[in-house]
Amino acid sequence: MRIKLSFGCYCTLNFVKFWLLFVSLICFSSGNVFSTNLDTLFLSAEPLELVLENSKVTVLEDTTGKLDLAQINTLKPIQTPFTRKAGAVYWVKFILKNNDYSGKRWHLEAIDPRFLNVSLFELSNEGYKESQTMGSNLQFANRPFFHKNFIFNINIKSEKSKTFYFRVQSHIRSPLIFKVRSGEYLLSYSVVEYFLLGLFYGILAIIILYNFFLFISTKEKVYIFYVFYVIACGFSAFNEDGTGFQFIWPYFPLFNTFLINYSQSLLLLAFVVYAIHFLEINRTNSKFYLFIIGSTLVYVLYKAFILTLGSNYEEVLIIYFLPFILVYCAAIEQTFKKSRSASLFLAGYSIIVLSVLLSILRISGLVEGNAWSVYGLNIGFVIEVLILSYALGDKMKLAIREKDKYQQGLITQLVENEKLKDEINQGLEHKVAQRTTELNYKNQLLEDTNLKLEDAFEQLKHQAEEIKTMNELLHEDNRMLKLDLEQQSKAKLMFEDTSYEEFNKIYPDEEHCLSYLAEIKWKNGYSCKKCSNVTFFEGRTPFSRRCTKCGYEESATAYTILHRSKVPINKAFYIVYLVSTQKQEITSEELSKILDLRQKTCWSFKQKVVIAINRFAITNKRPYKKWGELLLEDLTDEN
Repeated sequence: MRIKLSFGCYCTLNFVKFWLLFVSLICFSSGNVFSTNLDTLFLSAEPLELVLENSKVTVLEDTTGKLDLAQINTLKPIQTPFTRKAGAVYWVKFILKNNDYSGKRWHLEAIDPRFLNVSLFELSNEGYKESQTMGSNLQFANRPFFHKNFIFNINIKSEKSKTFYFRVQSHIRSPLIFKVRSGEYLLSYSVVEYFLLGLFYGILAIIILYNFFLFISTKEKVYIFYVFYVIACGFSAFNEDGTGFQFIWPYFPLFNTFLINYSQSLLLLAFVVYAIHFLEINRTNSKFYLFIIGSTLVYVLYKAFILTLGSNYEEVLIIYFLPFILVYCAAIEQTFKKSRSASLFLAGYSIIVLSVLLSILRISGLVEGNAWSVYGLNIGFVIEVLILSYALGDKMKLAIREKDKYQQGLITQLVENEKLKDEINQGLEHKVAQRTTELNYKNQLLEDTNLKLEDAFEQLKHQAEEIKTMNELLHEDNRMLKLDLEQQSKAKLMFEDTSYEEFNKIYPDEEHCLSYLAEIKWKNGYSCKKCSNVTFFEGRTPFSRRCTKCGYEESATAYTILHRSKVPINKAFYIVYLVSTQKQEITSEELSKILDLRQKTCWSFKQKVVIAINRFAITNKRPYKKWGELLLEDLTDEN
């Protein structure tokens, strides 16, 4: 049996295979390669920065976490390659010799600010000297240098060498990167680094404030979800570079542990919620929506489970990346459907994907820890949020453009309705003028007759009674003519005594009827029947309206007397008009002959009109004034 897969499902399966293979390789790849041989590292005037290379250091693992320096030297060095463990204690041994005669001061820097604790030991003939212990679980004021990374002084006289031990413990699987820098170079490097970090967080702050004010003014939820996503990006960056601990919560080291454990989870949840609302995945692709929600829920439960048991964080990498992969595939599918906003979203998302790959490669030791690899995620965040901000604005512009187009069509329709109304009024005025002329002519004849009768009065006294009778008849005729004129005036307003042919000129087809019905139905404004939203787009059927919030589409005939009616709409209009305006009841047989419809059909629809008349009187506590008011009666509960 052959199963046909959609393009989106095909992309998802292949992309998931790639990520599972990539993350599996990362999870089982070796860490930084450290040699068991120990060579001397030389400090000289050039270069001003010395990286503790893999071949120059020895790594020892303290499985108990309680051994001192004397006891750790009894252990065998770790054979390369090896896999670092979260929470384990490692000792890094290296030898430095000072060949610099300029008198510069040298400093040893641990690059990763997320180490749980780190200490430096200097070994000399007198024994070893332990430096002050620093770590992310201690207050920031405990550090000798006001710097986001861990910095230690190195005191080595010229032509002298010393053996050093770094004791490191970390919450997570992180690279053991150490650098020796001169004081002058460390100062200049730190100034540039802090400037760029300030620029990065400044951009994030501006984007957060800008989109927050847009949410306040437009009430569109996608803006506030975007704000939460950018804030989550900021917390993730704080966790990576340590500036949050330095400047925002220096006296609350427990918050570092919280960020290490939950910053990536907050980033995932904020991103998934924002992506679903931006791409409208729940409306455009329900399968992707269920997969994304399900995979996110699985990750949250699994994350809580491993944190409870104290398992390693890297064990959840595959589950963590699955919601991101599904969102990426959903964006690809919408891009192939010619969605401009989805293509912009995909472009920004691709930048962050490359940054995450670079970060994973750096953590796994496959890429050197330089400025590009360390701050690649920050750079990716900036580029992504700028692209996503532009995509969000472009999406709102498109929505406004569609709304303006619909409003322009509505204005055009109103102009046509006004023109039609003027034509009807002109026709009625012409008929009134004709009847007035006829009445004046008959009045003139009456006056001429009266004059002739007055001249012959003396001669025809014996005919006085006949003349009196004739005068009474003429007066009655005059009264009937005046009554006819009054009825013509009422016809101008109420369309009474209008034949089907004349009525059909006013409402000749379904389009005119739907236009009039939509005009009176939503004359007081639109409100969605499902969510009460008041903004809408033009629907798929003529004169229907689609909610911009939940997507529910409502036709002009929905919830009216014409709801699901099988009678042609212009003939249904005429039945409502005749039944509601005729003083004498019109039978279904007469309606059948006039409208060329089955007598049973006319009888059924006439009963609906009678029900609508009675319901209108009960609901509004007054009789209807215009026959058009009956069209809006909702008889769906009668069906």
